[in-house]
Amino acid sequence: MEYELAFAFLTIGGLFFLALVESAHGSMSEVTLRSLAAELPDPSPQRAFLRYLLGHRLDFWLSLSLGLQLGTLILTALAVLLAYRFSSPWALPVALVATLFLVIPARQILPRILVQNQPEAYLIRLLPWFRVYFQAVQPLVRPMRKLIQRFRVEPERSLVPDSTPPIEEESIQALIDVGEEAGIIEEDEGELIQSVIEFSDTAVREIMTQRPDIISVRASATVREASETMTRERHSRLPVFEQDSDDIVGFVFIRDVLDCLLHGRDQEPVRNIVRPAYFVPESKGIADLLEDMRKASVQIALVIDEYGDVAGLVTIEDILEEIVGEIQDEDQPSGEDEVLMETDGAWLVHGSTEIRKIELVTERELSSDDFQTVNGFIVSALERVPSTGEHFIVRGLEVEVLESDGRAIRRARLRKAPQTSPPTEET
Repeated sequence: MEYELAFAFLTIGGLFFLALVESAHGSMSEVTLRSLAAELPDPSPQRAFLRYLLGHRLDFWLSLSLGLQLGTLILTALAVLLAYRFSSPWALPVALVATLFLVIPARQILPRILVQNQPEAYLIRLLPWFRVYFQAVQPLVRPMRKLIQRFRVEPERSLVPDSTPPIEEESIQALIDVGEEAGIIEEDEGELIQSVIEFSDTAVREIMTQRPDIISVRASATVREASETMTRERHSRLPVFEQDSDDIVGFVFIRDVLDCLLHGRDQEPVRNIVRPAYFVPESKGIADLLEDMRKASVQIALVIDEYGDVAGLVTIEDILEEIVGEIQDEDQPSGEDEVLMETDGAWLVHGSTEIRKIELVTERELSSDDFQTVNGFIVSALERVPSTGEHFIVRGLEVEVLESDGRAIRRARLRKAPQTSPPTEET
């Protein structure tokens, strides 16, 4: 009996060791594991072995499972064997219950408690011993691996060859958070990665310059007039229209205007140097648009709605700003920011400011498919265009109209209301 008990305690120790390795490894993310492998001295046996395990996950888990299952079976068999040494009918149930009370703490409870605060330190200490065990069980693991791989459905043999499991955005965000907590990813790097993730989900309508804010010139205007408009508005390209602002026929470029001015053709109509417009639907994703504009070698495009009318305008710069943030021209005064915070906590905004920028500063959910700008947000709530000087509360924001021309709000002051209220007007 002494030998059976000694063997049982030895098996429990082996289970405890493998459970420690499993808990330490399972407590760390992929990012943390690879970071740990990179931080270990090079060359070192631990670094080489950990990198090997990261590249051979199936062998690692098969080795662990094999040891844990065999250990549990051995303990159960020993319990039955010891029970038959006694003539009591309660011997077998007592032996099995005792085995259960030994296995559960050794496999589940104690390892997790021990490694929860320092999984990296435990894994590094256990790796040399686990390496000995890992190499010892390879003769058993290899046939199991080959059997699994034989019956595994490879991607090229799948019924849908081109289908790949989608990567959940939440999983990527979790990796970013882990990387920031571990100091692997800086906060600004995390924001950049997040922008890239959201990039593919953004439609053109969300970033375009709205039609009322487009600066354009009539086709009959002279090159000199176009030059003056470009200088005043600081634009290198302008849409050109014939009858009205909806009838855009193309663009005039600054280099063509300068060429005409240099050759004394300043009174020539703009229509003579207009270039064809590139049209895109407002529902198009900006990732696809960026690729299309690259292939077409264009820097600016007109956005059309479902009826074929011009809804706005988008440039390469607008698309890139979705990734890297606002790009400010060298000669652009800082006072032209779309959202200016005042000392009392209010925000001065333009009517054309995108509502998502207001969401960022106010930390409120305001956006809707019915509008994209501050003007649209307010008009949609009030169902009319307010006049200059009006005060009201919309979706938890106090609004003061600073400038309105009767057709649209040009400037407004926003601040958080004490509590969320329906649209109300002050007299």
